[in-house]
Formats: sequence, structure tokens, C-alpha cells
Amino acid sequence: GAQAIRGMLDTVRARGYALRDPHVRPESATIAVPILEGGHVIATLGLTWFSSALITEAAVRRFLPHLQESAGSISKALEGLAPAP
Repeated sequence: GAQAIRGMLDTVRARGYALRDPHVRPESATIAVPILEGGHVIATLGLTWFSSALITEAAVRRFLPHLQESAGSISKALEGLAPAP
């Protein structure tokens, strides 16, 4: 229940990215990183691939730095926007 969700969120926060549970859709996998505004997560940037093409560990090594860089750029760009009314 709620305790399990809190545990998952703690893991994601500590790791800095999320991975979709492989039992949800075994034929594909997803990695996601946060987009922040004012220190709060307002969106995520994710990448999904076929599990048969790439194992999760290899995808994390290959794509995580690029996703984090892109999410950081988006977060920084949001700092310059006027707040919504």
C-alpha cells in the first residue's frame, strides 16, 4: 500500500531517475528523469525501448546522461518563464 509507494519514491529520489516495473509490460522498458520548476517535479522526460533490443543496465549507461542533461536544460529554461496566473 502506501508504505510500498513511499519506498519506491524514496528509491527514485535517491537514484535520481525512475525505471518502469518490468512486470507491467515485459516487452519494453522505460527510464524517466524529472523536470523541475521551483524545486518541484512538474513533468518527466522518458525513453521507452524494446527489451529485446537492449537490457536495462545498458540503456541506463547509454541514455541516462543525455536524458538528465536534456531535463536539466528544460528545467533551466522554465526558470526564465513568467509564472502562470
